[in-house]
Amino acid sequence: MAVVLQLTAASSNLRAYLDSYDANFTYNGNGWFNGIAGGEDQWVAGTSTYIGTPTNGELSAIMDIVDYSYTPGAFNGQVTQLALGVNLVQDYNNDIFTQTNQLIITPESGYLPITSTFNEAIYALSHGGAVDGGTYTFTIPGQAPVTQEFAGLTDYFAEQGTIQIGNVGLNDVLVGFGGQDTFVFQEGSGTEDTVNNFDVAQDLLDVSAWGATSLTDLNIAVDAGDTIIYSADFSDGIVVTGVTDLTVSNFVFADSLALAA
Repeated sequence: MAVVLQLTAASSNLRAYLDSYDANFTYNGNGWFNGIAGGEDQWVAGTSTYIGTPTNGELSAIMDIVDYSYTPGAFNGQVTQLALGVNLVQDYNNDIFTQTNQLIITPESGYLPITSTFNEAIYALSHGGAVDGGTYTFTIPGQAPVTQEFAGLTDYFAEQGTIQIGNVGLNDVLVGFGGQDTFVFQEGSGTEDTVNNFDVAQDLLDVSAWGATSLTDLNIAVDAGDTIIYSADFSDGIVVTGVTDLTVSNFVFADSLALAA
């Protein structure tokens, strides 16, 4: 089951955003659990301020969960959302942590799959924002230290596949992670969205929101090793870099009957 990546203006260039998050995330710890009466619980990582005080500009992460439990490298629970963001704030009046969300990760349906890759990725995320994973040394009293490679969020994206939803009115830069990735383009998404690392064998371009029901509703050209795709009225466009052999099987189209209804 694919995971859905909802981009914001902050993560409009997805790979660049992840690199910046990794480089600038200052918190290094296991995060903490925040139980919320009458609602989903939270797992939180970052440096927080209190509501009503100035924000700190620090990067953070919040996971919304049901039936939560976590020990380093071993997570259990039903995850409804994981969000990367900034300006973590403790709202003690409502017993909740908030942040300005920059990248929102949700399940395609149900809950996010909890795998060993996910467990490792959460550990790596809270220990320095290592979205591509890292190397960690664990010391158990009376035993020699053990060094272990942990996967990161990008490995989890590759494992599960992604559905990437860009912004309206911005020229997003989306990226394939090596699994089956679907890139969703909204009406008014922008005249030059870019897709990097597109895998012709398995990735998809969803142009259904453009009202396109077949290739004849698109304007497609190949230029300098890239494929350029425009909507029928040229108001929306995509550049798929390094790809010249797209076929109809790489597209998700609108249902013509639904459009006529």
